[in-house]
Amino acid sequence: MASPAPAPAPPRVCVTGGGGFIASWLVKLLLSRGYAVHATLRDPCDPKNAHLERLQDASQAAPANLRLFTADVLDLDTLTHAVQGCDGVFHLATPVPEDKIVDPEAKVIDPAVKGTLNVLKACSVAKVQKVVVMSSNAAVDVNPDWPPNRLKYESCWSDLALCEKNEPTVNISSKFLIYVMKGGPDAMNNKLWHIVDVRDVADALLLLYEKPESSGRYVCSSDHICTRDLVNLLKKMYPNIPDVEHKASLTSQKLMSLGWAPRRLEETLSDSVDCYENAGILKILDGHPCRLPHLFSDLDFDMAGQQEQPEMAPPPPRRRVVCVTGAGGFVGSWLVELLLSRGYAVHATVRDPDDPKNAFLKQLENAPENLQLFEADVLDCGSLTAAFAGCEGVFHLATPVPEEKIKEMMAPTVEGTRNVLEACSAASVQKLVVASSIATVCLNPSWPQDMPKDETSWSDKKLCIENEDWYSVAKIEAEEMALEYGKKNGLHTVEINTSSKVLLYMIKGGDGPHVMNNKFWPMVDVRDVADALLLAYHKAGPSERYLCTLEQMDLKHLLDLMKNMYPNYNYADKMVDVDYKVEVTSEKLKNLGWNPRKREETLADNIEFFEKAGLLDGRPCRLPYFAGLRFQSDQSGKVQPEMPPRRVCVTGAGGFIGSWLVKLLLSRGYFVHGTVRNPDDPKNAFLKQLENATENLQLFKADVLDGGSLTAAFAGCEGVFHPATPVPEEQMKEMMAPAVKGTRNVLEACSAAGVQKLVVVSSIAAVFFNPSWPHDRPKDETSWSDKKLCMETENWYSLAKTEGEEMALEYGNKNGLHVVTTVQLNTTTKALLYIIQGGHGPDTMNNKFLSMVDVRDVADALLLAYEEAGPSERYICALEQMDLKDLLSLMKTMYPNYNYVDKMVDLDYKAEVTSEKLKNLGWKPRKREETFADSIEFFEKAGLLDGQPFQLPYLYRETASLVWEGTGERQSSNAAKKLAASAKHECYKT
Repeated sequence: MASPAPAPAPPRVCVTGGGGFIASWLVKLLLSRGYAVHATLRDPCDPKNAHLERLQDASQAAPANLRLFTADVLDLDTLTHAVQGCDGVFHLATPVPEDKIVDPEAKVIDPAVKGTLNVLKACSVAKVQKVVVMSSNAAVDVNPDWPPNRLKYESCWSDLALCEKNEPTVNISSKFLIYVMKGGPDAMNNKLWHIVDVRDVADALLLLYEKPESSGRYVCSSDHICTRDLVNLLKKMYPNIPDVEHKASLTSQKLMSLGWAPRRLEETLSDSVDCYENAGILKILDGHPCRLPHLFSDLDFDMAGQQEQPEMAPPPPRRRVVCVTGAGGFVGSWLVELLLSRGYAVHATVRDPDDPKNAFLKQLENAPENLQLFEADVLDCGSLTAAFAGCEGVFHLATPVPEEKIKEMMAPTVEGTRNVLEACSAASVQKLVVASSIATVCLNPSWPQDMPKDETSWSDKKLCIENEDWYSVAKIEAEEMALEYGKKNGLHTVEINTSSKVLLYMIKGGDGPHVMNNKFWPMVDVRDVADALLLAYHKAGPSERYLCTLEQMDLKHLLDLMKNMYPNYNYADKMVDVDYKVEVTSEKLKNLGWNPRKREETLADNIEFFEKAGLLDGRPCRLPYFAGLRFQSDQSGKVQPEMPPRRVCVTGAGGFIGSWLVKLLLSRGYFVHGTVRNPDDPKNAFLKQLENATENLQLFKADVLDGGSLTAAFAGCEGVFHPATPVPEEQMKEMMAPAVKGTRNVLEACSAAGVQKLVVVSSIAAVFFNPSWPHDRPKDETSWSDKKLCMETENWYSLAKTEGEEMALEYGNKNGLHVVTTVQLNTTTKALLYIIQGGHGPDTMNNKFLSMVDVRDVADALLLAYEEAGPSERYICALEQMDLKDLLSLMKTMYPNYNYVDKMVDLDYKAEVTSEKLKNLGWKPRKREETFADSIEFFEKAGLLDGQPFQLPYLYRETASLVWEGTGERQSSNAAKKLAASAKHECYKT
């Protein structure tokens, strides 16, 4: 039985100020209507925003329909990150001060004007299609020039000069209603009040967004009532409440004509009072007045205004997402374990997620649900940006630890830190904690010898260079750069300097150095380092530096302590006193709340681990990899957890090549994002029937001409395959722009989403039309079609393919994107059908050289190029050619019962191509006979040999046309109308 068609991806919108009064109701409405919502907040972890997680549908099956983003309207980068991938934006965020405005420029005007400008800029960057901005009736009301007896509508604007003279206070209508009922001010002006139900405001916002004809300005105000009449009405409705001449009417006729139908005033008042009573606001007459936006955090109402109070536990706190670079390292792995135990979701970067030495990370508690490994290198900024996407904070621990003091490690350390900083900015990370080294503190000869070094001490770079201490130089430069970058770019950066191979040397005696200097050694427990890193993340201010170490002791005293604790080991017996003592203090970190373990506990746990790991049996060990050994599985046969699948995207996944590629990727364990024009189109249903599709295939609605939709589809992917391209019925010049612009959009979306590698499917049309190529030499990857000739012959398809491929390779070189192009053949299946069907095809066929290739081999070639090819490479994917006459003879031998074409005209034109380069990469195509046999078997099952012309790229479509290889001549046929879903799926069975 065919599985049901996949659910469509919900339309995606962003709501700024998602925790506010109106915004939270809008979020609730959008979720109830099936939208996926990005909601921006100052702090998603603030308890007053917890109510958003309780909204209906907010926590449904992954991916959840509600995603909270930390953003500020004055921070363009955070806004751009939040609106990325959204079709529309509702801009509601604006400051509403409680009392007199002391500094209106900073408190109101900047956030309102500059904030709105930032929202518009972010929408342009993210290619958002529609923006609904919520203003205020204050922008309409204050207009003394408006005729007194005329209703104010959308063409009325408040007088700016008069607004500046007025008392700088802001009133909230809901607060006013509470004043009326509780007995607020001693005297209240009998003004005309504009009242509208917050649910009606949410309805109006969504109505404006969904109506295509909506544009311009709309007044949203359902009722007008003066204070005296309102008090009388409330007394009538609620007689037990205590008792406590400017009019400016507004009209919302324009909005009502669009279809807005607001609630009656009595209903709004009734529901409001009900809310106040349930919240206890009317029971505290001497208490502070309440600001309604916070009412919502305590109550939950359905859209009809009826209170819902299900008996349920409060929602769990929202997961905070952070990233740890170098997660497989010693400190990194302990930090990952700590973060997981504290409920964080962790993005962990490693060189190779499939390396067995990283398998222990997936065995940590809470790892299956809260840990995601990313393949990343600190020297590859794009891979870092992809790993940081969606993270509020980053811990940067990854750094090369050389065996010797080699100068060559300078660049990776400094450049790697710079890449981390830039990736944090690109991914809108709020806070970065950089793990530096005690080496940046100790080598300071000008520091007073009797004074412990603190955070103000910096190692002398000149001295380090003279001593060729490149590790210290690199760490100093990287740390200085990180702090400076944080100050200049608004990134909250904190440095932790921490410091022990020395312990093993001391215990193993003869296995270490023959003589050890009796230096002062700063030591610290790795678990305390992890605690310090998390503490700094939570509490430290920006651009702060902290030393993380215990009080020091010299090696002689440490040796005495160890012998007393563990007398049975063969300790080092030669210790030379040196005059150099380097004391450091972690007082600043302790003041932040750091409570490290006692030295004895650390030493005891280290020895216990050394013994269990067999490190005291003569095997040298490099300490940064201790953590990897610590978590090795036992010999009980316990199955190692599977690593998360690699994630890639295939554009045009419903096409001929695209669908076979999706099938191959799923069979190889990849998680695939497939872009299609319409995920609900029945012709795409077969994709969800492919093996492993249920768990590893996600369809995205996207168009190559819509860069925003592509960026959303590529998010989280390490690689992209781009087969999608328009294939016109005629050689139309109009197809140039979509083909070239579509490729450009794919390239830019890859950069925006931090994609590491792109495989572009080009066409043999970008190779063939090269009149200057020697006739007796097969064309290889260095051959490019002559664009001038293509234009003269109006061969727009070939021209578009040539320009698109050239642009992709050039973009990759300039922007650091690993781009590979594969040159595929055009459609050959129709030629095969014509040969077999005889009278159903052309009366006469030209005896051309035909380049053919099995679509399964094309899929193999694309994956091979993705996994093996270097950047900016080009590969031709074709079998050895044969002319149609020889093909006809072969087919008659294999299948003698068909009515083959009987007229063949010889041509002098032969255009051979070679795929030798692809074969050298490891490509092993099927034999021609196997391809023919499987094609005929499928043709028969699909009923394509019963007089119905057919073009295979449109197996899942209803049109048929062909570009013939070699000359670009076009043959046409009527549309193939008969094609059932069973025939579609049959393709994969054969």
